[in-house]
This record gives sequence, structure tokens and C-alpha cells, in this order.
Amino acid sequence: MIYDHDFRAKNGLKEVKYKTLLVIIDDNVWIGANTVILRGTRIGNKCIVRARSVIKGEFDDNTVIVQKREQLLL
Repeated sequence: MIYDHDFRAKNGLKEVKYKTLLVIIDDNVWIGANTVILRGTRIGNKCIVRARSVIKGEFDDNTVIVQKREQLLL
């Protein structure tokens, strides 16, 4: 799911006001299932987004993106 908006404006739900920002996904990006990409996100070339991640921000080229709040056990 890709969201370029949210209801963070004052009284957003009541007055149907949105804040919007572009979502940019560059070339050769693999996005895993059930991922949520939020407004203002830029994903660089040749990135991998792990399944079930919720991401926002800027990610450099050739990056493996894993949701920050989740810990990986090796």
C-alpha cells in the first residue's frame, strides 16, 4: 500500500483536510508483500524492502530496508 496523504492537518477527519507529499520509487526496487509506504518517502535504485514493513523517509540506492522497530535474530 502506498499512501501519499494523511489526516494530520488540524481537524483533518472532520473537515476532510489532508497533508500530502510525493512518494518516489526509483528503478529496480523490490517491495515485499504487505508493506506500507507513507507520504514523503523516496526509495533509491536497486533497493529491497522487506515484507510487512511500514516505512517513511529517504533511502539510498542499493539498500535493504527493514522496519526499524523490528529486531532480527541471527
